[in-house]
Amino acid sequence: MTLHPLLRTTMGIAASFLPFLDQLHERRLLGGPVLGLGSLELSGDLAAFALAGAPSAGSRRLVGALLRARYGIDDYRDADINGLADLHLDLARPIPSELRGAFATILNAGTLEHLLDLRQAFTNVHELVRPGGTIIHIAPLSWLEHGFVNFSVRLFREIAAANGYEIAAEAIWRRDAAVGAPGSGGERLCFGPGFDDPAASGRSLLPTELFRLESTPTYLLYLGAFVRRGDAPFAVPVEVGG
Repeated sequence: MTLHPLLRTTMGIAASFLPFLDQLHERRLLGGPVLGLGSLELSGDLAAFALAGAPSAGSRRLVGALLRARYGIDDYRDADINGLADLHLDLARPIPSELRGAFATILNAGTLEHLLDLRQAFTNVHELVRPGGTIIHIAPLSWLEHGFVNFSVRLFREIAAANGYEIAAEAIWRRDAAVGAPGSGGERLCFGPGFDDPAASGRSLLPTELFRLESTPTYLLYLGAFVRRGDAPFAVPVEVGG
């Protein structure tokens, strides 16, 4: 039985994610070649990206234009099964051997939640990035009508621990300004470790606190960047009940 492959969906980069990517760039953790998983696009107000002379709105080429203009990365490719991407790649199947370790950065911006075979997908991500390279996940935590699954922060951290990844940066994105302030408007990135809210001194957005609220905020996203250390095969984390 073949599990559901990578789907053609609306995925990509919002302007409010840029401080996260900027941080990685400043730390020399965002480099080419970059592989975007899915036909990624820029979302929201395109004027916020300040891409003068970029391709027309709605084009997946806008992500490559952003990486080139803002971070000096010329080698960006995307992968999908829709016949439009640079690479025809089904993440529910093992990747071709020639793609192993071919990329310095893997960008998963709203793609893996559309696959049922997550074990194979995470294995492929591990194999696509070279040792010393960076894996970036932008994934739903409580976007409940979106995709097949929502993730937990713990999943990404446990995969990192099992495979010796360095957790380079983490953030929680939400539409409201702060925890416990629904309807305040705007979009906010709260950076880890601790997911401290830069707009509210001393306010913590640790996942344990976030999900103990009486009402869990909707439309939460997790942003995580991980550096692969070593060349060992992918290891699946295991939980054993006591």
